[in-house]
Amino acid sequence: MSHAWATGCFEGEGTILLNAEGRLTLELEQVDHTPLFNLREIFGGTINKRGTRDVWRWRLSKKADVHHALESVASHGHGSKARQASIVVAWLEGNHTLESTRKVLHHLKHDRTAVDAPTPVLKETPNGFRFQ
Repeated sequence: MSHAWATGCFEGEGTILLNAEGRLTLELEQVDHTPLFNLREIFGGTINKRGTRDVWRWRLSKKADVHHALESVASHGHGSKARQASIVVAWLEGNHTLESTRKVLHHLKHDRTAVDAPTPVLKETPNGFRFQ
């Protein structure tokens, strides 16, 4: 499997999570766990079964691994996840103040620059924000 394959998989069904403290997590859930093992082989992370449901979740939360995966999505992707990844990578490489976190969240929520993809969905959760 390649980074381009992993990017396509993540662009289709992945989620970028950013909590209020600026901690990033990447997630992807599927019934078929085979692609998740391929993602783990390429980017790292963990795979767990979600409770009693027949759904598996790949999660990546180690900062260096998240950064690497987002760089891959930004460089190989073409849709809204690639735009989100580019914005988050720039933020990761800059200053992580509370104000910069608010700015990146605002930018992601209101980003309408790409014609080929819908505006990223930003949902506020009790622990931060979820990009879908």
